Amino acid sequence: GVYPPVGSGEQLDRTLEELRRSELAVLGHEGAEPAYLFRHVITREVAYESLSTVLRASLHARVGDYIEATYGADLEPFLDLLAHHYSLSDNREKRREYLLRAGVAAQAAFANEAAVSFYERLLPLIPERERSDVLLRLGQVLRHVGRWEEAEAVFRDALRLANDQITAARCRLEQGDLLRERGDPAAAEWLEAARRSFAAA
Repeated sequence: GVYPPVGSGEQLDRTLEELRRSELAVLGHEGAEPAYLFRHVITREVAYESLSTVLRASLHARVGDYIEATYGADLEPFLDLLAHHYSLSDNREKRREYLLRAGVAAQAAFANEAAVSFYERLLPLIPERERSDVLLRLGQVLRHVGRWEEAEAVFRDALRLANDQITAARCRLEQGDLLRERGDPAAAEWLEAARRSFAAA
């Protein structure tokens, strides 16, 4: 479904069986659609690196396209997989879409390190004027895991890049809440600024 030039099902089965007999691959599980795994990660790395950059990017995009076409009715279980494959493809729009969706899902599930990774990989792919919302989300996760200084810097960046009153107010509110948690008296000033911004908006 991803790469038709590899040949028919029978050809593929024969080739995979040869790899298994040569001990380069092992059978992960049997059944209607058996899965094969590389026996050693080094073998996998050598095989992967032997593909041209263009072919690798194309294959990653094809995997993403296949998942979308096959499971389009419910992609939630596949968001991290889609983010992984599209982020290694040349499809910039899909890369942005799925890194954001995977980050939001990871944040909601309190998979904090995954959320941070998705958001940090997403930020360089979007124009500065669109970064505030992602920075706010990243700051929330950093704050949640106790990386307060990093969260504060991220909230300040989000405020600097905010291009509307509501976003600026949200930035001030997040910064104020963070300072309040830390027992910093400057929290009151930030929270009042947030109140004024929301009122003005």
